[in-house]
Amino acid sequence: MPAPSTKSRLLTAAVGIFAEKGYRDATVAEVCEAAGANIASVNYHFGSKENLFRHVLRKAFKRSEEEFPLDGGLSSDAPGERRLHAFMSGMIRRNFDPGPAGDFNRIMIHQGTREFAPDELVVAEVGELQGVILGSILHQLLGKIPKAILAQAKLNIVALCVFPSLAHRVRAHIFPTEMSPEKLSEFIDRQHAFALAGIATFASANP
Repeated sequence: MPAPSTKSRLLTAAVGIFAEKGYRDATVAEVCEAAGANIASVNYHFGSKENLFRHVLRKAFKRSEEEFPLDGGLSSDAPGERRLHAFMSGMIRRNFDPGPAGDFNRIMIHQGTREFAPDELVVAEVGELQGVILGSILHQLLGKIPKAILAQAKLNIVALCVFPSLAHRVRAHIFPTEMSPEKLSEFIDRQHAFALAGIATFASANP
């Protein structure tokens, strides 16, 4: 097989470094060093650190989708409750994956907890990558609702999925033993049930 191109090597190296350090603390120099490329190659292939980061988000998300697809293989006309379970299952399982399938979520955790990140870029990319499917599910479950309510519902569901990754110090108290596949499935089911109860509250408040 042909050797990976410089652009491919840079992108692969950048995914790992951004997942470890986040946008703020990752440097172009260390990406180039890890990729075995010269410092000018990032500007040549991507134009800027910010545009490199855009491509990193897309590559990391694609890896996650290959392992844990957010649609769970369901069609868009499947029942909303099942689609929501599939979405939350994919999100939560990514949090517990130590390999490449978890890189996207690790990158996003950095973005949510550190300043000096390209927030507008992140919001636009994440909205396109995973916000569209969640919005579709919520419209199916809630019908037409105000944009502000939809945004809050999205935020609440994502929070239920990513909390274990955000709260590392608390995580050991919630999950005192190794998370087995059975326990992980039980946790997903409970978070899904909680989300459905919250959605029902939104629905009753917006007849």
